[in-house]
Amino acid sequence: MISCSRHPFPEDCPWEAGPEDHVQVDLGDPDNTIRAIAEMKDRLRAHGGRLNALVNNAAISPKGERGSRLSTIETRVEDWKAVF
Repeated sequence: MISCSRHPFPEDCPWEAGPEDHVQVDLGDPDNTIRAIAEMKDRLRAHGGRLNALVNNAAISPKGERGSRLSTIETRVEDWKAVF
């Protein structure tokens, strides 16, 4: 399993496989995304090259004033475009 996040691997994570199974990537940055894909391909190749599953849980969560959650009605069209 390879985890991906825009954040580095958290030091307090209880998983045995740590940073060596994590790729830090900002999917909003095309160059960074291409680099991360290449890194994942290299890692997969080292283990037989087979991808058995892929879960995409990437998204942004636009916030209102003071970090409040926005409802679908309160979210601006520009923010929806960034989400999708």
